[in-house]
Amino acid sequence: IPPKAMEGTDTAQLLALIAANMTLEDIAQDSGGLIDKSRTSIILGVASATELTAHMAGRLQRPAWVNAMRQAGLAESQVQDIARRISDHYVDWQEATFPGLLGNVIAGRIANRFDLTGSNYVTDAACGSSLAALQIALHELRSGDSDTVLTGGVDALNDILMFMCFSKTPALSVSGDCRPFSSRSDGWQRHGHLQPRTSRSGPGLETCVRTSRV
Repeated sequence: IPPKAMEGTDTAQLLALIAANMTLEDIAQDSGGLIDKSRTSIILGVASATELTAHMAGRLQRPAWVNAMRQAGLAESQVQDIARRISDHYVDWQEATFPGLLGNVIAGRIANRFDLTGSNYVTDAACGSSLAALQIALHELRSGDSDTVLTGGVDALNDILMFMCFSKTPALSVSGDCRPFSSRSDGWQRHGHLQPRTSRSGPGLETCVRTSRV
């Protein structure tokens, strides 16, 4: 990814590339470098939204800032200067921004970067997305459509928007201590994660699922 395009690429995509590289290196080490890329798929559970989506949407609110400042009686030169200063807190829109902010591009970006020509797609089942992806990956192996599947969950959406959404639901733990199996449970805590799994099968090889976490 060119340096300029990096700022237009969501963190989830970048972390997924790192995790995929680590996982493929593990596979190569375990298999003596033998991996059929034409039969290697990527199926990931993701969040539909990304941090970069909210960030870039915020940049588009310039008309609202300008209108509010004009209503407050600021001189037009001040209005434009302040609006420019606010815009400078956001990254610029560029050609790479649209694919860079899409959660459904994560699997395709991995496939493209590592030349994996099996299936590549994502699934969104909310908090069950990674398990949904794993289930589909196992079906992919059982059907014989793939020999190796990179699967798991990718979620780096840990910004103030999500905390606001869940606090107003309300779903966030008031105490900050979830206690999920306790009668004193008072809510939920959010955290981002990247948890790739490698599922493999083949002649004489039982389906093997290896788990790592970034």
